[in-house]
Amino acid sequence: MSTIIACQPNQAAEHLAQNQGAVLVLVFQNGSRFAGEPPASLAELLALLDAEPLRADQAEFGFIIADPLGLDEKPLFPHDFVSFRGNFERLSHGFNVATNDPAVIAQLTAEINRNLKSDAFRALTVKAL
Repeated sequence: MSTIIACQPNQAAEHLAQNQGAVLVLVFQNGSRFAGEPPASLAELLALLDAEPLRADQAEFGFIIADPLGLDEKPLFPHDFVSFRGNFERLSHGFNVATNDPAVIAQLTAEINRNLKSDAFRALTVKAL
């Protein structure tokens, strides 16, 4: 079972150091929220990925990033972390999640890949051309 930590990206190193070797889900952003409100649940993100197309104009940056690098070209997380980032076309629900939990990686990867193959997403990519 993983530990879910809602934090800012600049706090990731601190949480990683405090939880070395732990299975973590770092939630930097998950949904449009007012200041101080907790982010949406992973279940809500999975439901949106099932129902709403991702923004086609963000595809070139990648929605699934294994071993992401920072601006200094150094790894942001340990090797086994995968980062998931994006937003939706018809509603604002930006997400930025990093995890080393194999089950969460599998779920988010499957839902994002399914979304990218959906008719709704394909229609957006054709429209963008």
